[in-house]
Amino acid sequence: MVTVSVLVCFPTVWCDPALRDERVRRRMPAGCNRYLRDAVQQWAFCSLTRSGWARQFYDRHIADHHSHHAALRALGNRWLEVLWHCLTRGVRYDEAIHTANRNAAMAHPRAA
Repeated sequence: MVTVSVLVCFPTVWCDPALRDERVRRRMPAGCNRYLRDAVQQWAFCSLTRSGWARQFYDRHIADHHSHHAALRALGNRWLEVLWHCLTRGVRYDEAIHTANRNAAMAHPRAA
């Protein structure tokens, strides 16, 4: 069964630069669907002006000294999780519900 973590970690979406360099040295295929990667990054970038939580998520990553592209990749992964939830549960995305659930989850962090 495919889960959201498989989708997010699937090498088709994001190519780690360190792994990409290793693949070049070993002449291995990149295994990266550039079109999907670019589409998800563009989706994340466009959401910065339309979604309050997306902007907060991005700003938090930038404040943690992540690069612009690393922050967009993280935001893109978060959007893929939201998409996965909507598709598997058969619900429409509602920013108010997502924000409420996100705030509740952040108020009660999971035990390590």
